[in-house]
Amino acid sequence: MTLLLLAHAAVAAVSVIFGRLGRRALLLCALAPAAGVVWLATAGADALDGTIRSETLEWVPSLGLTLTLRLDALGWVMGMLVCAVGVAVFVYASRYLSDGPRSARLGGLLVLFGASMLGLVWSDQVLGLFVFWEATTIVSFLLVGFTDTSADARAAAWQALLVTGGGGLALLFGLVTVGIVAGEWSISAMVDSPPATTAALAAAAVGVLGGAFTKSAQVPFHGWLLGAMAAPTPVSAYLHSATMVTAGVWVVIRLDPLFSDLGFWNPALLAFGGATAIWGAWRALSATDLKRLLAFSTISALGLMFALVGVGTPKALFSALAVLVAHGLYKAPSFMGVGIIDHQCGTRDLRRIGGLASSLPKVAALMGVAVLSMAAVPATAGFVSKEAGVVASLDADTLAGTVGLIVLVAAGAMAVAYGWRMWAGAFLGERPEGDRPAEPAAAMWVPAALLAAVGVVFGLAAPLWSDWIAEAAGAVDESAGVYELLAWPGIGVALGISLATLVLGTALAAVLQRRGIAAPEEPAIRFDELLAGLFRFANRMTRIIQPGSLAIYVGVVVVASVVPGAAVLLGGSFLPDEAFFAADAAQVVATVIVLGGAIAVAALRVRLAAVIALGVVGYAVAVLFWVQGAPDLALTQALVETVIVAAFVLVFRRLPETYRPAPGGRLPAVARLAVSGAVGAAVLVMVMATAGQLRPAPSPVESLTASADPVGGGKNVVNVVLTDVRALDTLGEITVVAVAAIGALALSGLTRRRLGATRFEAGPRSGPEDRNSPSAEPMPQRSYVLDALMHALFPLIGAFSLFMLVAGHNAAGGGFIAGLIAAAAIALRLLTGDWVLPTERPKWLQPQPLIGGGLAIAVATLVAMGFIGDGFADQQIWTLDLPLLGEPKLTSALIFDIGVYAVVAGSAVAILDALAVRTGPRPLEPEADQAPAAATRSGGGR
Repeated sequence: MTLLLLAHAAVAAVSVIFGRLGRRALLLCALAPAAGVVWLATAGADALDGTIRSETLEWVPSLGLTLTLRLDALGWVMGMLVCAVGVAVFVYASRYLSDGPRSARLGGLLVLFGASMLGLVWSDQVLGLFVFWEATTIVSFLLVGFTDTSADARAAAWQALLVTGGGGLALLFGLVTVGIVAGEWSISAMVDSPPATTAALAAAAVGVLGGAFTKSAQVPFHGWLLGAMAAPTPVSAYLHSATMVTAGVWVVIRLDPLFSDLGFWNPALLAFGGATAIWGAWRALSATDLKRLLAFSTISALGLMFALVGVGTPKALFSALAVLVAHGLYKAPSFMGVGIIDHQCGTRDLRRIGGLASSLPKVAALMGVAVLSMAAVPATAGFVSKEAGVVASLDADTLAGTVGLIVLVAAGAMAVAYGWRMWAGAFLGERPEGDRPAEPAAAMWVPAALLAAVGVVFGLAAPLWSDWIAEAAGAVDESAGVYELLAWPGIGVALGISLATLVLGTALAAVLQRRGIAAPEEPAIRFDELLAGLFRFANRMTRIIQPGSLAIYVGVVVVASVVPGAAVLLGGSFLPDEAFFAADAAQVVATVIVLGGAIAVAALRVRLAAVIALGVVGYAVAVLFWVQGAPDLALTQALVETVIVAAFVLVFRRLPETYRPAPGGRLPAVARLAVSGAVGAAVLVMVMATAGQLRPAPSPVESLTASADPVGGGKNVVNVVLTDVRALDTLGEITVVAVAAIGALALSGLTRRRLGATRFEAGPRSGPEDRNSPSAEPMPQRSYVLDALMHALFPLIGAFSLFMLVAGHNAAGGGFIAGLIAAAAIALRLLTGDWVLPTERPKWLQPQPLIGGGLAIAVATLVAMGFIGDGFADQQIWTLDLPLLGEPKLTSALIFDIGVYAVVAGSAVAILDALAVRTGPRPLEPEADQAPAAATRSGGGR
């Protein structure tokens, strides 16, 4: 399963990268779902016999975060439907779409969507289910808005994203809540041992229903599905037949055993599903756009599935699964047929087409078969599945069964009417305008015909797929696995109801053809109006809660984040039983220095003096770390403080020497003191609690220290953890650092083009006498003694950084520390006036090569270790036999740490470069870009 998902991702990447393949890439994309069909066919016997295949990828085992894929009968049926329809859609799209890179990109997105849906239906862990759920939301946003030149497509994509994304948040709440209630994050384990009915479980059920109803377009959330018709037809055929829209139904079916005992679960499904089924069918009766008609049909069918689950019996659950499969088999060819009509005729408006049976006989035949199944005519899969629903509703013998039967009859009769209206309006009568359309290519109609033919085969030979549905339903509820689908149910009440539905639908079609039926319009309040109202409300609230006072913002954040936690700890008696003032005199001295420096920062009004006081605080904290036995942390703190001080100096040299106290604003001094005191006390309580009873009895540091050398190949526990135990987390951290550095370069406008066109003066400059003007401070004269000292120290500091890099696996040091040392060396050169521009440095000391090369080394090392070792990022240790040096040890962690070193150094240098250029001396060229002095004086400082 994991390999199949990776294959989908690889095919998608190839399709997007090699866009020159054009629409031929879609045939390549078809290989991914085709491989899924083959693999599922080989695994089908075991899955349907009750054998469960499971694969687990551990992420954070200590927190129970894993990605588990589980293939049971239900997952097999859904996976086969997704893959089979996917193959047909890709082959169809290879002729439907125009040739060009955009078609290849669309194919790549469709493959990613198929992979997301497979991951969703195979996930057995709450986290994985939600990740794949949101992946379908994001990819569908890109697919619906694929025609980005169309305003309608962009608006529809945003509507789909906001509606289904909001539902995703509701689903996340429900999944997390039920996981907490059950004390288990595995879905199969939850279903096997459902938690007791509580208010929390009820709240979880509401969240799950919210996510399912939005994803499956239930009233009143159905509007996004109608707007999604702006997507290309292959997208509609795939998303709205077998993938995205059925995700909500699948989640409800899978989690039904958890919530079925709640009093509102089944009534909510029946009410929303029944209303949606009837509303969608009624709206389809008057639609003139064929894709819009099919969209309403899809909404109605999804509502019917929810309503059947809401009947609340195992047989109804069994029939809902059958309806889901049958829907995919007739809806996909229906969309494909409409796409062929649009492709060949240039329109899909029923008022502008007609008489196409003679010119498009193959399309007429395949759409006729699909419409027969949609209308539940005997000898089709649609009839077999809906007949099972009728039987289930009758056997329920409850009010829910009666309501379900009414929904089946009403929605079924209207399905007959709008199905006939769609087919007859397109293929019978005379063509009102336009030339005779040409026959489509075989690749367009053959895939649709095959899916439609499968629907007929399943209708004539129901036992072929009856066992599949029974086993899938049995995977959810064992008592649902005993039912079967019948091609001919025999003379009885159920058959009479089905035939009466057909007769009623035929009469409705006749009335519709003669007089027409005008369905009610959508409510006057549209999505865009709701969105505009939401923005107005947000702006109004922003003006109230964000008045522009930085003091208020900081106060609210720190109080909300610190004080409640401290109050809980204090109230829960987590404080240690015994406390002492200090461990030794060094702690007291360092603490006094920290307090003095903090007071000095708040009291001083000279910028450079305040920066020095702030640096004193940082270095004193580093001393505390060193005293406590954390040399790596102490070195990191000291080096970060050095780089920060350098950054402050680079900025403050362009600012006035002094600054005025910040105005009181809306938070008076007394309130500021109260907030500061409360936060200080809260932090003290949290530190004491952490040092007391909250500390785990067997400290993990002891086990890490014991295993650092034999397992990680190093004695420095911190570096072993960063480069081996949590190497993947470290990769994520340096990626974030690199992104921040790139952002700093982008915001500063520091590009090679601008650097090549700009030069900076290096001597002193004069400015206005106003000391409050940022341009008033003269550039300091360069010190030749300092220049000579920095030129001598720079190679020594660089060599020391390399030493710390190599030695860090066994002693204090490592890639982070060594990278900061290298950045500090460059910062000193910047402060002396050298290397003001990156182009003045050697190329290997410029930030872009360092960041890019470091990331490449880190990623390549982890991937290579995955092939060489037992798994991804599995560290390797090699013992070398070198003359004179003996047998030194080389670890893959050192290679990974070299990448960390380069990224940290490059990122720090990038940020310093951005500050040096943006706050450096004024450019001499070009003169035209400089504003006149009078304009500067009248318009304000820089």
